[in-house]
Amino acid sequence: PTITPGQRTAIVVWQKPSNPRGVIFRYDVLVRQLASSVPFQALASTNASLSVEVRALRPFTSYAFQLAAVNTAGSGLSAVVTAMTDEDIPEMLQPIAITGQALDGTHLNLSWTAPAMPNGVITEYQVLDAVGTQEYTGLETEFVFRRLMPYTRYSLYLRVCGRVGCADGALQHFRTPETIPELQLPPSASVLSSRAINITWSPPGQPNGLLTLYTIIRVLNSNMTR
Repeated sequence: PTITPGQRTAIVVWQKPSNPRGVIFRYDVLVRQLASSVPFQALASTNASLSVEVRALRPFTSYAFQLAAVNTAGSGLSAVVTAMTDEDIPEMLQPIAITGQALDGTHLNLSWTAPAMPNGVITEYQVLDAVGTQEYTGLETEFVFRRLMPYTRYSLYLRVCGRVGCADGALQHFRTPETIPELQLPPSASVLSSRAINITWSPPGQPNGLLTLYTIIRVLNSNMTR
């Protein structure tokens, strides 16, 4: 037979046998993956035409094809013909994972694995934020996301590109770790009496996390007490 492969299908065309030795009432197209130990399976049959479309194939995969001409006495097999299906966009993308966090909360170490079904040659990985800004592009499967703010949520997704197109993973949310507060302004004090002072303050300009406690420190005779 002659094979014309597509991404997930293949058109198989053949001629009638020169010596049918009876009345042929069916043709079966037998197919198996070359890299698999699974034997030939009949994926398509016809009783009239000399061509058929084989479906449910995987992209970028080598297959062996064989034609069986069937009459009342049994089946006669053709020679085996091989063909590879065309590439398609990647499928079954893997999520981005955090492989480590900076103690200062200013970067995230991100990594991922190749898609379970690349469906061809991977040409590029991209990491993009929620509005589509590209943070990384390349063939490495790890990336240090830098210049971040502590205790801040960032939204990213992975794009995997092959030679025929790209596929996007789900939007994921990551939060940088907490660090100590910064940009704390001095408190303000107003005298209430000879024995009382009212002290007020504003939150730090950069809390860098959840604030759990404020501590007032007083200095008396150059000695610090609480």
